[in-house]
Amino acid sequence: MRVTAFYQDITRAKADIFIAGITAEVRPPRGLVGKVDWYLGGFLSRQILEGTLKGGAGEMTLVALKGKLLTPKLLLLGLGGGAELRREEASAQFRRVGQAVRDLNLTSVALEIPLIETPRSGTYVILQETLAGFRQAYRENGDPVHCEVQILSRTEVESEGWRRVIRGMPR
Repeated sequence: MRVTAFYQDITRAKADIFIAGITAEVRPPRGLVGKVDWYLGGFLSRQILEGTLKGGAGEMTLVALKGKLLTPKLLLLGLGGGAELRREEASAQFRRVGQAVRDLNLTSVALEIPLIETPRSGTYVILQETLAGFRQAYRENGDPVHCEVQILSRTEVESEGWRRVIRGMPR
């Protein structure tokens, strides 16, 4: 699995799918999901207001972007009620995402890793669990991991931080 991190406007990111988290408490959507919502004319915000999109833990919502962005699909992962995502929850949720990516035969994924309100190591754990979830989903099926993972950042500083974390991670 090739993992890269870079600052990229969501309108220029090219992958089979964009995966991002959404919480039950943060309204309207922020970060890159907020930008996607803007490009979709507030579609995600309307789904939230109608109660169709809740952001509950384990919720997964697939949205066709209909040519609005280079990436054709958006997968929103419900992160639950709080800003703090525990290691066990992250592992289970991202394993499910990895299984969905594998089942859909996708070869490239753009991710926005949730930044959490804990020490720096907490965000590192989320990245580590995300990648471990992807690897485990493929291993459970006996498949080699043939998926490029792009970690998208909102700023160049954040992107450089992710690159340092990736370089320090075991392969």
